[in-house]
This record gives sequence, structure tokens and C-alpha cells, in this order.
Amino acid sequence: DKKKKEKEISYNKFLEDGFPIEANLAQKGKSTEDQVMHNFLCEIIESAINNLTDRERYVIELTVYEGKTEKVVAASMNISRQYVNKLKIQALSKLKKEILKKS
Repeated sequence: DKKKKEKEISYNKFLEDGFPIEANLAQKGKSTEDQVMHNFLCEIIESAINNLTDRERYVIELTVYEGKTEKVVAASMNISRQYVNKLKIQALSKLKKEILKKS
């Protein structure tokens, strides 16, 4: 569990530090090809996330990266749980389209 937590990157850390491609290249036990593919996918995801609205990005940050429930997110944003669900679905749909378009 400790190793798994060390490997996880939070969305907030990602936003603060940018996407550390150089650090990703130093992954132990990965082939150069795997590292390049990993970095390519990270850049695609970063670009896709940047194309979300602020609200969509916030909902994804809280529900996906922080594991908060839609009910908790709704309360923090002062909106309905149903609207949080709609924003989450919209955001995931946009991410999927962007990722498929670029990969």
C-alpha cells in the first residue's frame, strides 16, 4: 500500500507542478519505449484536462482524484447532486473524445 501511495499523483500536485515528463523518464524497470508511450499519453491527458471548463475540471478533481462523492461535491459547490453528475458525465465524455482523437 505504501508503494502504491508513493506512485499516485494527485490532481492538485499535477496542477501545481505541471506534468513532470523528465521525472517520468526516470521510471525504474520500464523500457524506453514504455516510458515514451507513458509520457505521450500523459501529454494527451494533460491537454484534454486543460480543455475542460473550470467547473468540469473541479468536479473531476474532487470525484476522480480525491474520491469524493457527488453529494459531497454538490454541497461544496452549492449545486444539486444531479448537476454534479451531469458535469462529471460531460467532462468524462470530453476527455474520452480528446484522448481518442489524439491517440
